[in-house]
Amino acid sequence: MKQFGGLLITGTVAGCSSDSSSGGTQTEARSSTTPTATEATTPEATQATTESQTPEATPTTTENATPSGDYTGKDSYPWKQLTERQKNTLEYSPHFEGGFLDARGEGTVEIINGVGFGFMSEPAVWVDVGQTVKWVWPDGEEHSLKDENGDRLSHIPRVEGDDTSFTYTLEEEGKLWYSCRTHGRGWKGSYGVIVAGSE
Repeated sequence: MKQFGGLLITGTVAGCSSDSSSGGTQTEARSSTTPTATEATTPEATQATTESQTPEATPTTTENATPSGDYTGKDSYPWKQLTERQKNTLEYSPHFEGGFLDARGEGTVEIINGVGFGFMSEPAVWVDVGQTVKWVWPDGEEHSLKDENGDRLSHIPRVEGDDTSFTYTLEEEGKLWYSCRTHGRGWKGSYGVIVAGSE
């Protein structure tokens, strides 16, 4: 599980066109935690008792997380897979770092869906075939995911956050151009792209 710029990556962006569909598997996960109390007693001679309470879990959507991983340039394989419209859309995303986050070989990549005004924390991510992407909804916000060129994300409903998360495994080489439909077509930062495969 990796954490990338304002999000955890355990990798999205602007545009309206989409590309080749690829097979994949998906799962839904909701986290829930219950505070627990533990009591420890020192030897009978002192009869001192201490009690510690585990604080309520905090959301995993840390917006100021330090990005890890390298960003590819615009001469890279994943950038060449995009249409001109998709490239232009990515350029307007406030979280676009000028290239793709190279998360190949890094395990599950986590992206926060809804950073700031509905933006993706990592709008452009490059992964290996067989690698999993996990999208996390911020607490109390309603979001969705839509495959702009197919139905690969059709299992993901429009729901409110509370550390709600959904995953998708990219099982074939190709591109997944997606958006948060809750924020509509006018929000360029609500688009993202995952490219699976190598040069």
